[in-house]
Amino acid sequence: MPPHICVFLLVDYAVSVAHRAIFTNAAQNCTAGSRTFVHAKIYDQFIAKSIELATNRVLGDPFDAMTEQGPQVNHFAKREKNICEYCFYR
Repeated sequence: MPPHICVFLLVDYAVSVAHRAIFTNAAQNCTAGSRTFVHAKIYDQFIAKSIELATNRVLGDPFDAMTEQGPQVNHFAKREKNICEYCFYR
C-alpha cells in the first residue's frame, strides 16, 4: 500500500519516509514506494522538500562512504533480450 501523507504529519519526516521508500535499493525492487498520496494542504511544501532531497542525493562509487546511491541498472531491455535468447535458443 502506498504511503499516505496526512496534514497532521511533520512534513520533513513525511518527506524523509517517502524518500527512503522510493530510493531504498536504488528503486530497483518490486516494493519501491513510487506512489505517495499527499494531502492537498501540504502538497506544495512536500514536493519542494522532496525535490530538494532528491537533488542533493549523492550518486557515485558504491565503495565511497559519501555515496548514497551507486550504479543502477538502465539496460533492462537488453538484459531481458539476453535472458529470452538464452531461454529460447538453448
